[in-house]
Amino acid sequence: MKRDKEFMSLLRSHIERDNEFRRLRKASRLELLDSALHAPQAGFGDKDFYPSVTQKAAVLAVRIARIILYLTATSVSPGRR
Repeated sequence: MKRDKEFMSLLRSHIERDNEFRRLRKASRLELLDSALHAPQAGFGDKDFYPSVTQKAAVLAVRIARIILYLTATSVSPGRR
């Protein structure tokens, strides 16, 4: 009986940690996307780092591509090892 309670307690704590990990991963994805969306607007004072629309589009495309590659490389699924 005592072992069952200990096992259930460990299982609950593992599930809670797993849920917290998933929440943090989702938050980090949103932060990466937010960073990518704001990159084309970068500048210093009145000077834009990317003044033309084509440069802004290129920066946005590269940032999103990097995020996709990063998330693909770091995602763990059972059959990918």
